[in-house]
Amino acid sequence: MAMLPVLMLRLPAHAGVFTTDRRAVRTRGFWAASVGIAFAVLALGTLEGVLPLHFATKLAQSQIGVLYAATSVLVAVAAALAARLRPGRALLVSTVLVTAGFAVAGASSAVPVWIGALAVAGTGIGLANTGAIGVLLEAVPAQRIVTAMVWWSQIGILGYLIAPLLGGPVADAMAIPQSPVS
Repeated sequence: MAMLPVLMLRLPAHAGVFTTDRRAVRTRGFWAASVGIAFAVLALGTLEGVLPLHFATKLAQSQIGVLYAATSVLVAVAAALAARLRPGRALLVSTVLVTAGFAVAGASSAVPVWIGALAVAGTGIGLANTGAIGVLLEAVPAQRIVTAMVWWSQIGILGYLIAPLLGGPVADAMAIPQSPVS
């Protein structure tokens, strides 16, 4: 059954040639897309790496898991719906949603507020993911995207590594209470 779509597809009349082009990574659009994906993945790293410590002050591990599963669904839905927006606008809106969601989640100790805050932040993460790839695809022609796509994805991974690395020192500097480790 899974092979049916493959068997039904016809080869295109003209196949494009994909090449590497280092000039593509020098464009403003490439760097805007790279900052966008770094932000999206930084937000995801913050969600997964730092916030569970805060949530553990009131929730069991299984409850945090359910909260995160629901947030993941919102991320996916928001990412799909973001395709209807202009990529730059999706990125801009994402920064507001993620920042507001995380600020409210971090400042509150009420579980219902956390649920709403993660809904807002999750929507922002979905918008950021789609917006970042959209900006990249608008900035770099498909035939020249190979190098840009590799660099773009590596910059995104840096965002994921930075969130947990900086989360603890930032929480300490802001005197955010930590949950006891059990």
